[in-house]
Amino acid sequence: MKKTFNLKSYMKHAFYEDVRGYAMKQERAWMDAYKQKVDSGIEPQKAWESCLEEYNTDVLQKIDKK
Repeated sequence: MKKTFNLKSYMKHAFYEDVRGYAMKQERAWMDAYKQKVDSGIEPQKAWESCLEEYNTDVLQKIDKK
């Protein structure tokens, strides 16, 4: 399955430059990934777990790069 969690696509559309903006970007990316998985026929619980796994992988990779 292709990766659907893409936070980079939402980084350009920030409305706030503080914690609220960061949270809004993450929520949009999460909901977009979730919607794509559910629309492709995956059960909602499995889609949520898959999004969580992708998110954790993405965040851990960013932490390791620093």
